[in-house]
Amino acid sequence: MTTDDRAPIPAQSDADVQSYVARHWRGELSLARSYWLNGVLIVSVGGAVIFYVTPLMLALVVFGLRYTPLEWVLALSFLAWFGLCVWAWGGIWRSAGNYRGPRIWPIAARIAVVVGTVVSLLIVLTGFFNALAGLA
Repeated sequence: MTTDDRAPIPAQSDADVQSYVARHWRGELSLARSYWLNGVLIVSVGGAVIFYVTPLMLALVVFGLRYTPLEWVLALSFLAWFGLCVWAWGGIWRSAGNYRGPRIWPIAARIAVVVGTVVSLLIVLTGFFNALAGLA
């Protein structure tokens, strides 16, 4: 068998080459995948862990208390989680704009993004002020 007899290797499409992260951010993933996997699962699980440590970290920053290596890791993980939220919610918002199914789903997804943003901010601020009150 010569090299000419072999079947050609199929070329990869642009969508295969692009990263999952970039495709989500641009809203190219399905609305269901963007919302349930990236929004609910990743952000919620990450948020549940981070929200337990965020108030302490913010209070430490405000009062300039000494930091342990673990505290630095936790503070940096909060920043990473915040970036993850921006990525997830931005991708869900864009995916909702590209959705071509029943009109209720993109509206519901965008409402969930707004509500999730507000609730997350309230939780962080409440925890921060509670931590400040506990240190006073």
